[in-house]
Amino acid sequence: MSKVGKRWTTQENEKLTKLYTVDMLDINEIAKIHERNPLGIAARLVTLKLISHILDARGHPNPELVSLRDRIISITPRIDEECLECLKIQQEMMAIIKIKDAENLKLQQEITVLNIRIFSLIAITPIDAVL
Repeated sequence: MSKVGKRWTTQENEKLTKLYTVDMLDINEIAKIHERNPLGIAARLVTLKLISHILDARGHPNPELVSLRDRIISITPRIDEECLECLKIQQEMMAIIKIKDAENLKLQQEITVLNIRIFSLIAITPIDAVL
């Protein structure tokens, strides 16, 4: 009779702990003994704090996932450093944009003043003088 999905008893937890830590069985062997799914065994090991993640379970069916996780963990510090560098660059760019925006605003104001002067000169200049 399969126990998949059923509650774990105190005795089962104790037996699981012994099989994994003392007898050094992997999750596949323990799953047969407990009549449960290997990943269910791994999940229970996490719950019992015998391992930190199901990928750490001895006999995990996807060792390539463990390898990928380890690679991700190893590059995380480099990614963090690169993210900090990108953030610094972004802040520098924002500062430049603010300066350029301020310069553009000043230029726009100067152009507006010049346009007002030009239009005021056109308005007061007699047409005969222009012709």
